[in-house]
Amino acid sequence: VRWASDELIKIKEDLALEEDIEPISRREKESIQYDKLTVEEKFRITEFKDCISQLNKYFGTSFELEHAKALLNKEDSGDHHPDNMQILTKNHNRVKSSKNWERFNIDEQIEYIEAVVKIQKIISHKMNLEVSENILSIILDKIKKVY
Repeated sequence: VRWASDELIKIKEDLALEEDIEPISRREKESIQYDKLTVEEKFRITEFKDCISQLNKYFGTSFELEHAKALLNKEDSGDHHPDNMQILTKNHNRVKSSKNWERFNIDEQIEYIEAVVKIQKIISHKMNLEVSENILSIILDKIKKVY
């Protein structure tokens, strides 16, 4: 049991409420902004998601599509737009949370993906993965085109 002031209780309640509604707010913002995108911008988002899916499938990674400028950053929120998106591992995305990071340029994005895949190669035989440089090259070329 711990005593808490009324002020601390209010702060904790506000934080809990914010955490409860955050996923709804994010989905709403994504949906509203997605509807305003051009066909090409929607295509780019779909291609990003496809590349991530292929990376995760063929290399056992845990990549996610992430907003460099966070949608729910209180000081300077970003947009749901392909020019604000990048690929991070699930763990790095959780660390980033609602903070804004400068978006990778394409060379940094490719270097980041290759570094993560390189780690996966070291343990691929233990994960029953057959790592293909050709598949990686195809996926990276696709990312370069939609980035």
